[in-house]
Amino acid sequence: MKRSSERLNMHAPLSRVMRAMGVVALVMLSASLAGCVESLQENRAPTALFSMSVDGGIIDDGRAIIVGQRLTLDASASSDDDGDTLTWDWTISRNVEVISEMTGKTAEWKADSAGSVTILLTVRDGEDTATKEATVNVVQQGAVAPKACAGGNEGTCPDPDSSSSPNTHYAYTITVNKESDDREMTETIDVELDASGSGLSSDADLNARIDEYIWDLDTTFDKDGDGDKANDRDAEGITYKMTGLSAGAYPIALTVVDNNGLDDRHETMVYIDWIGTWNELTVGRNDSQSDNDIDFTFTATYESSPTDKNIRRVEIIAIYPEQDEDLNNPIGGQFSDNELDLYIYNSTDDEVQNNSGDDDRENANCEMEEEEECSRVLISRSFFRVYDDGDWTAVLFNGQRHDTGDVKVTIHVQYAV
Repeated sequence: MKRSSERLNMHAPLSRVMRAMGVVALVMLSASLAGCVESLQENRAPTALFSMSVDGGIIDDGRAIIVGQRLTLDASASSDDDGDTLTWDWTISRNVEVISEMTGKTAEWKADSAGSVTILLTVRDGEDTATKEATVNVVQQGAVAPKACAGGNEGTCPDPDSSSSPNTHYAYTITVNKESDDREMTETIDVELDASGSGLSSDADLNARIDEYIWDLDTTFDKDGDGDKANDRDAEGITYKMTGLSAGAYPIALTVVDNNGLDDRHETMVYIDWIGTWNELTVGRNDSQSDNDIDFTFTATYESSPTDKNIRRVEIIAIYPEQDEDLNNPIGGQFSDNELDLYIYNSTDDEVQNNSGDDDRENANCEMEEEEECSRVLISRSFFRVYDDGDWTAVLFNGQRHDTGDVKVTIHVQYAV
């Protein structure tokens, strides 16, 4: 028994050591976890962003205002990922000298003398800070901004001395004769934008000149991610070619800037319609051995907001002989009435519309010859609002027991006003 007891006692010191090591490990683990928790709870600095405007019009960094105008500063785009309460401090300086200090998410400053000023926004979350800086050139009263006109093949650019606004836009149509086995909208077009109608009024400074022509090629999208859709710089130059445009509506804008930093902006549209025509098609007869329908695919764009890019309507017309000689009739020489129906399906293959119940095919507002009939469907914008946009399908269906030949189909996808 004694030997056994001694054997047990021999292990006692080792147990005490292991227990001590366990305590140390636990303390180290607790300290490590505490460090992780502390690391996870580290404060994240806020983000400083602000916009500038005069009389409701946004102006960009480096642009100009006129003595006497009030500059509105708005830091609403600033943020804090931790959700901390923020404070905003504004400092306006000229040649390093501070000339104005303000606080608040928004502020207003009246320009009382000419010269370049620097606006500094400091955003604080109680622990960290972030800053954002911009410059504005203040010019003397009487200075006149240039007049922007983004051009277009529709409408006119007003004289720079006129008080009228430009009423121009671009409107082009892709017109294509399609092969019988090509029944999709794949064609594109290039459009050259021309800002040469922009200019300076006779009241402008004699030394004034337009230094920059800046194109925003999608006014609905904030490309640079700064919270302001109106200051994107997608392209530059007095002319610019937009390439590879498919049918659609493209909201664009031109900003012109003179050598004083005064600017003007003109927003307009580029509309691309599409007309595809198929000639001498044959639609098979309605039996188990024939393909008695032909599918055509067209693409439409509809957005609830913004609405600038929305389609206007789609018109589908099929013109065919009123009667067709039924060569399959054993007697021969017998003529049979033709009747082709149009069925429209949306991008999820739901039936949207058909004209199978329209019996008056001779008065369907189609341009056709005598002894011809017309199957016509008009899809207005409201249909795309209800049934969604995307790739739609028009199916030309032959319900008769004979083939119908010499069929002409035209699809007009319209975006232009």
